[in-house]
Amino acid sequence: MVPASGTTTSRAIPEPGKAPPNEMLIELALQGQDLTRKAFSRDLNLLCARLEHFSCVRYALRSQCCRPLRIRQRGEAMRLPAGLAVTALLIVCSVSAKSQEGMPPTRKLTIAPKVTLQLPSNFTRLASKTKGLDEILVHLPQKQSAYMKVTTEKRRNAEEAARRLLEVAQEGGGKRTFLEICGWPALERQYRVKLAQVMAERSKEPLPVTPVVEAATIAVAQGDTLIRFEAELQPEATAEGTALIFALVRTISCPANPNPDSAKATVERLKKEFTQNPAGTSTLPLPLSIRPLASDALIERRQTGSLASVQTSSGPASSEIQIAASGDGKTVVVGSNGGTSFSSNYGDSFGASVTPAFSGGDPTLATGASGRFYLGGINVTAAGCASPVAVNTGNGAAFALAGNAAFCPITGSLCFPDQPQMAADGKNSTATGDQLYVVWRDMAKAWWKSYSRCSDFIALGGFPSPTISCSSNNATSFGHQTVVGSGDIGRITIGSDGFVYVTYVSGSNVMLNKFSSCANGLNSQPGFPVKVASFSGIPCPISGLYFCFQAATARS
Repeated sequence: MVPASGTTTSRAIPEPGKAPPNEMLIELALQGQDLTRKAFSRDLNLLCARLEHFSCVRYALRSQCCRPLRIRQRGEAMRLPAGLAVTALLIVCSVSAKSQEGMPPTRKLTIAPKVTLQLPSNFTRLASKTKGLDEILVHLPQKQSAYMKVTTEKRRNAEEAARRLLEVAQEGGGKRTFLEICGWPALERQYRVKLAQVMAERSKEPLPVTPVVEAATIAVAQGDTLIRFEAELQPEATAEGTALIFALVRTISCPANPNPDSAKATVERLKKEFTQNPAGTSTLPLPLSIRPLASDALIERRQTGSLASVQTSSGPASSEIQIAASGDGKTVVVGSNGGTSFSSNYGDSFGASVTPAFSGGDPTLATGASGRFYLGGINVTAAGCASPVAVNTGNGAAFALAGNAAFCPITGSLCFPDQPQMAADGKNSTATGDQLYVVWRDMAKAWWKSYSRCSDFIALGGFPSPTISCSSNNATSFGHQTVVGSGDIGRITIGSDGFVYVTYVSGSNVMLNKFSSCANGLNSQPGFPVKVASFSGIPCPISGLYFCFQAATARS
């Protein structure tokens, strides 16, 4: 298949009905240690025996990649790691087999302008519900299936995009390899990760232990765009399954690099810098300037007297405390998993608020420019899993349901909006009302398990993506649902200029993304996300840190 003018591709998937050439199988596989032709012949013959369990064996034999063995000789040794030819062959064989059955052999996934990936028929793209996020299920036999998501970052220039490759490599351990993909600098990382789960903080029972699975990250710095692929395999899968993901992504088609020599130089530079600083420890002082406040810039209202009792619940029911206050500080609202309380006298005394029944807990509070208070959380119904928002127009005494920031129906591809965090623009409203923002862990289900209810995410786990949506009409409706980045655990705040700032965790990196206001489309800004800092894990258990022995740590 000949690439279109102005594009380059590492290798294209074969045309329908045509067996792949042997050279393609070799080049689809990842580069690794040198193997002699004898060793390669032995490994490929073992592969052929294994292929007897797959319907594509006749195509493998027809392409003569097994019997008789015909390969392109590259001196006395060939660059091909043992076992990875299996996954490369499975890609092309699945395409050929499906095409012979009268099914579409490939489907084109457009990732960025002029950047595409041909998906074989056993790669299922899920219906799009979030801007900036593509989700793909990879169905393969021998329990090697995977969940894969694709995101992009628009950087300010190509150098910045390349620098992001180093930061991605520094997110965690595993095998990290800098290379070229499609003529551009790239990174491949193979590692193991614990499957994420919903916390269920209100439960007194220990959380089920989720499995550790094989995972893969591929990032390509194509011009001023960072393209990122994340894949997690089902628990029974082996590391060999990640090679399939690597092999497929290497077939990506993208605009030609106008300076191919620069890609090689960038890869070598990244290798050197990573060797010198694999953990991403900063060697420069933080660019902070501390300016003293004018003496009259802060007016403090002093109160005397005893501490006020806010709520009487204890244990997990009183966890996840949230607070919001009016502009003058007279009205204060406090929420927890045990309920919501309000004060109309600067916090001297509190009473119980009347609120909708949010069965899933995870309260979050905010105050809009209009003075309205907003209460969010999780609600589980027979229809699905939701992140509802209620509104109060007075003193915090009573809240009425307004709309859903997120909703995952039981039918179809079930998801779960875990740990919603809300912020309101206290200064910039619109003609239709307050601007309100909610960020949450959008948990995609583990496809190899059967989910029939929202609580299944507690026991079975899932795949989180930090996601945001917004409202410009007092929470009556929400839109612009957008992926924040590749990671987990989103937290949010609003600047006085209306821009939206969201932090999240990506491996061992704390990241920050910046968005335009809801009125301006909630678009990620060029040059973001940026790395704020790196951190190390917390040695659990820690006295007083709830669920530290399971999935939650101080970072959440």
